[in-house]
Amino acid sequence: LLVWGLVTVVLGAGAWLEWNRLRPRAGSHVQVVIADFENSTGDGTFDRTLNKVVQIDLQQSPYFTVIGEGRLRHALQLMGRKAGAAITGEDVREACQRLNAQVYLTPAIAAIGSHYLLTMSANACADGQTVGARKEETDSKSGVLRAVEEMTNGIRKDVGESRASLKHFDRPL
Repeated sequence: LLVWGLVTVVLGAGAWLEWNRLRPRAGSHVQVVIADFENSTGDGTFDRTLNKVVQIDLQQSPYFTVIGEGRLRHALQLMGRKAGAAITGEDVREACQRLNAQVYLTPAIAAIGSHYLLTMSANACADGQTVGARKEETDSKSGVLRAVEEMTNGIRKDVGESRASLKHFDRPL
């Protein structure tokens, strides 16, 4: 009976330690604002799709909360921006501050010959300092989604999410 009690306590302590290691620490939860992808490819299919991929990837993690597009657009309207205009990197920092978020992302995609180059910068809302930046290249349109996922995982790491959390909460689309 004593052995089973010890086994239960050890297993319970192990489970608690693992849960505690994976969850965000107090004060370490990050609210993120995402600018629209700057799309210089001329391919309109990337315009909304890629932002959704980034949003889904970030929302897998308990470390991040993504400020929704509706809330972001409302803040931009209060700032005097046009309702349907693209959410640019220039506008997103001020909106990020007004929404009391910690980080804003400025992603871009460009066509270079038959390849696609994707970049993403993560910046602190308070001072605009770069906290992470990533780039990925793919040789086909079908590889763009995977490249966005890789780039977003790198940004998650740059912003401070632990390896254990990245491993546990990374689900491919």
